[in-house]
Amino acid sequence: MRRGRSRSGATTAYVGGAERSPPPPPPLPASAATATATATASETGVAYDLTSSILASLIDSDDVVPPLKAVFENALVAPFAAALDAFIASADAQVQAVCDAHFAAFTGSLDELLRIRDLASAVGGRLATVEDDLDQVGETLLADATRLVAARSARLNMEHARAALSAVQGALRLVVALERSVCSGAFYNALTTLHQLEAVHASRVAPFPPVAAILDAHVPRLKDALAAAALAVFTDWLEAQLAPLDDAALAAAARLSSTDALAPVYKCVYIFARLGRAAHFRSVYRDMRSKQCAVVLAPSASLACPPALRAYLARLAAFFLVEDKVMATTAGTGLISKGERDAEWDAALPTLTSLLERAVRAARSRAELATTVTELRAFIALLEGSAGYRCGALRALDATSLSLYVTHAKTELKTELDSVFAADTWDSLVIATPADAAAVFVSADGAHSALPVLVGVNSPDELDLPKTLPFTRSLPALVLALSAFVSQLHAFGAHLDAIDDALTAGLDDVLINVVEPAFAAVVATPASVFQLLSVAVNTTELVNVLDALVADIGSHTRSSSTPRELAARHALASTLAATEDAIHAAVGAKIDMILSLADYVWVGGPHPTSDQPSSYVPDLIAYLETMVDSVARVGRHFALALETRVFKRVAADLLGGLIGSQATSFDAALLATMAVDVAALQAYLGDSPLAYCLAPLQQILDVVLVEPPSAMLALADQPLGVPGSRYDQLDATMLVTVLSRFVDPPSAAAAAPPSSSRLAIFKSKSKAKAKARSPRAAAADALCKALRKRLKASRTK
Repeated sequence: MRRGRSRSGATTAYVGGAERSPPPPPPLPASAATATATATASETGVAYDLTSSILASLIDSDDVVPPLKAVFENALVAPFAAALDAFIASADAQVQAVCDAHFAAFTGSLDELLRIRDLASAVGGRLATVEDDLDQVGETLLADATRLVAARSARLNMEHARAALSAVQGALRLVVALERSVCSGAFYNALTTLHQLEAVHASRVAPFPPVAAILDAHVPRLKDALAAAALAVFTDWLEAQLAPLDDAALAAAARLSSTDALAPVYKCVYIFARLGRAAHFRSVYRDMRSKQCAVVLAPSASLACPPALRAYLARLAAFFLVEDKVMATTAGTGLISKGERDAEWDAALPTLTSLLERAVRAARSRAELATTVTELRAFIALLEGSAGYRCGALRALDATSLSLYVTHAKTELKTELDSVFAADTWDSLVIATPADAAAVFVSADGAHSALPVLVGVNSPDELDLPKTLPFTRSLPALVLALSAFVSQLHAFGAHLDAIDDALTAGLDDVLINVVEPAFAAVVATPASVFQLLSVAVNTTELVNVLDALVADIGSHTRSSSTPRELAARHALASTLAATEDAIHAAVGAKIDMILSLADYVWVGGPHPTSDQPSSYVPDLIAYLETMVDSVARVGRHFALALETRVFKRVAADLLGGLIGSQATSFDAALLATMAVDVAALQAYLGDSPLAYCLAPLQQILDVVLVEPPSAMLALADQPLGVPGSRYDQLDATMLVTVLSRFVDPPSAAAAAPPSSSRLAIFKSKSKAKAKARSPRAAAADALCKALRKRLKASRTK
């Protein structure tokens, strides 16, 4: 309990925090009570007004002590109680209306007030007790009032909460929908929901700070979750870019750069732009793609293997095509600029060029190199044509590969031709059926045919079969191989400027270093004339075919100028000349062997008994007939040249027996036999211009064997060696030599034993001239003297 002072200065006691009045005064005596009652009855009207005033003061005043004191001082307990009852009834009604709606405790307080009223009415004068009761009731009333205020506050709070929940209910639903969209990967729905949430937050949630604070904490987290989910999709796309391609081809690379395939990138660009984090995604994209470029640029297997190279180039093309597609389709976002794209390509180009150069040089055959370069060209065409990347270094590598391709092609061609030449029997080619012709003259793939340039027909069905061709089986195979070689070079490097020189130089190289040595090897080794003739025929035909090959090269060259002349013509011409010389030498050796069978007995031999030539002459004629027919394969001009050389050789050999140093004398029998042999050879030549080869020998024999012998002296004054004269091929000095050696005894000389001399080796006699001379010998001696005088006189002049 604590004490306080009322407004009137009286001491007031406070119990439990409530203000209480001092105890009531002691009761009055009976006489005093009677007097008081009389006074009260008289002052009833005045007392009512005072009681109402005190009660109003009690209600309006914060301090209850002065009003209650006035009640006791003025003896207005009964009126005051009546007024208080009226006031309490009114207050009870009001409190009852309020408390009925909210708290059951308030009803208890009203019951207490009723009890207090009953107590106040009952005790009446026991104001001291009433004061205590009032104090208790006041405390209860104060507690109930406090609870009433709290209830009112709770009700207001509930109304505010209800209003807040109505305002933020849509925002909370959007938060839930946003979380679900992020978790399910519905990014565009999430962005739409986020946009709606931000709009609702600004207009409806901002007036409610607690809810706004909750959303301020959750929305950034949801944005981070949305960005992380989008980056996860982007990361999955990056990993998918490194997955093996289905067909490992450039077509698959083009599919990887299609709009549908780039959907994850577009999603991230849109999402991060809507989130206001476009710069962050640009940084992440460039960093991850740079790392991926390093991975793609490093081959996982040796690029010398065509499938590995194809897969490597397809993966690399896919990467840079994606970069170009992303640059073109996201130009407004600044995700990647053309400068960044080109810088990335330029940084990768040296490594790529080095790897591809090693792959090109590692090719072990023409086919492998062609496959490698074909993949390279397709890669260049795709990146230059579709994306506009600068591929100058790769095109330079393509141009460099042409020389390597030529080297491989020449090596393979040499191997092929070596087997072709090794299998050739060097016999004339015989074609029996169209199938045989097709097998010999047409390539296995049907792309090339040697029929037009070698036989002059376009189809095997046009041949008049069976047919024997002058060349051998190796020549059609050689022509087909050379045609295929030219076509292969053109197919490989048709787009290169260097193809013009490469075609001519490559063909020259093959002809000079492969074909010509093969022909020369046959000529250099001991070979039959027929083999030499086959080489000559093949060489001649090949030289003629070169025109067609040069024309084929001209149709393949990039420039309009005519391709340069093949240097191989000179090499083949030299080979042909060497072959012809070898043929001449072989034929000459055979002629020498046949002529060595001629065994002329110069003095004392038997006179011919018939017009039959010597035994060597039929052999010589038969060989010449066979040889001329065979040599005609090379060409009529060569056959004529060979025949001319043969007959000049025969004539020189026979004439050399008469004027050479080995024979010192001979008789008419020998000359008669030689005349029969020359006549046989003349008959073989017929009207051939080659007859002039035997003319000098024939005219010598005509002079010495003239009939009668005396007619020989008439020649002393006739012109010799003058064109148009009878003896236009007769040389006076030569005739003098023959006449000086002519000895013709009057009787037949004894038969000499057979001679075993070789070609142009005639049996010479060292005996002195016989003293007895025949008329022919005498005429010969006289003519010899006359011719000597003519020669001496002509020299003197």
